[in-house]
Amino acid sequence: MEVPGGHKNKTFVLLSELIGTCFLMIVINWSSVTDTTPQCAGFAVMMLVQIFGGTSGGHFNPAVTLGMLLKEGSAHWLRNSAMAFAMIIFQGAGAALGCVICALAFVWEPSKDKTVPDTGYHVAQLCPSEGCNGSAFILRKVFFVEFLCTFVFVSNVMMIVKHNGSAQVPVNAIAIGLSLYLAIRMSSGISGGCINPAVGLFQTMFQSIANGAKYPNAEETSWMSLGVYVGGPFLGGWFAGFWHKLVHEDAVAQAREFRDPEYEELLAQGVYTPRAGMVGKLRAESRKRAAQAAEKQAEVKRAAFKQAIEPLWPDFDTDNSGFISDQDFLGLGLRAFAELSVPVDADDFEPMVDAAKAALAATDEDAAPREQMDIDYVAKLLVFMATGS
Repeated sequence: MEVPGGHKNKTFVLLSELIGTCFLMIVINWSSVTDTTPQCAGFAVMMLVQIFGGTSGGHFNPAVTLGMLLKEGSAHWLRNSAMAFAMIIFQGAGAALGCVICALAFVWEPSKDKTVPDTGYHVAQLCPSEGCNGSAFILRKVFFVEFLCTFVFVSNVMMIVKHNGSAQVPVNAIAIGLSLYLAIRMSSGISGGCINPAVGLFQTMFQSIANGAKYPNAEETSWMSLGVYVGGPFLGGWFAGFWHKLVHEDAVAQAREFRDPEYEELLAQGVYTPRAGMVGKLRAESRKRAAQAAEKQAEVKRAAFKQAIEPLWPDFDTDNSGFISDQDFLGLGLRAFAELSVPVDADDFEPMVDAAKAALAATDEDAAPREQMDIDYVAKLLVFMATGS
C-alpha cells in the first residue's frame, strides 16, 4: 500500500494494524464511562498513527484501507488487493481482541436494572438516535450519515498522506486525529458515530452480548443496525478512493496545466507563495495591479514623447531611413526635453544617455543599446531618462 516496502514487511504491517485496532476498541469502550468517546478516539488515533504510521500506514479502519487501495490505482493491483484484504482481516481480528480485553476488565455481576445506562458503563453503546431497538426507518438515515462522514474522514486522510501533508509525522497525526473527532461528532447525533466497519461489526455484537449478561432484565439489544454500521463506512471509504483517483487527481492535473503565467512569474519572483494564503494572494494581486498601472503610465508617457519628437524627426533623419545616430539623438533629445519642459543640463546630457541605455537594457530585454535608433526606441529612452521607468 502507501508505505514503501510494506508488501515485504507483511508480518509487522499486519501486526501493527491488529494492535492498533485492538487498542482503539479498548479506548472506545473504556472511555464511555465518562462520555468522552469522540475525544478519546481522536487522541488514540493521533497516538497510534505516530507509533505505527511508518510501519503500516496507520489505518486501523477497513474504510481507510479500501480508500487507499483505490487511490493507489492499477499499479500492482493484485499485490495491493491481497495486502489490503489481509490488513482488513487483521483489523477485524484486532477489533475482536479489543472486545475480549474490554470484557476482562470489569466484573460481570448481573444487575437488576431494567434499562442499559447510557454512561457509567464500560461498554460503549453504538446505537442510532432512537436507540438500538428503535424503528427500522432510522436505519436509512444512519446509513447515509455513516457513508457521508466516513467519506469526509477518509478523504482528509488521503489528502494528508498523498498530497499536502506535513514532513513532520506528529503534525499529520494531529490532523488525522482531529478529523476523526469531527467525523464522530458530526454523526453521533444521528448514527452514534461509527466511521469504522470493524468497530461497527464487533462493537454491535459485543454490546449485545455484554448487555444481555450484565442487564438480563433489560430489553435485549438488537443487532439490526449491524449492516448499516458496516456497509455505510465501507461505501464511504470506497467512494472516497474512487473520488480522489478519478476526479480529484484529474482536477489537480488540469489546475497545473492551466496555471496563470502571471502568477507563475510572481511565484518565481517570490512575490507570492502558496503558504502565504489569502493575505499573500491579495498582496500579489495588489502588486500585479500596481505593475500594470505603472506600465500603462509609461505607455502614456512614451506616446507623449513620441508625439513631441515626430515633428522634429525629419530634421535629424535626413535620409528618411527611419533611424538616427547617437550624435543625432543628442540634439533631438535636448530639443524634445525643451519642448516638453523637462529640465536638463546640456553638459550632463550625454553621460545621462549612456547610463540610461544600460539601465533600460537591464529592465527591458527588447531595449538593448544600439547605434541606429528608431523613433520608438528614442521615445522609450527619453521617457526612461525623464522618469527613471
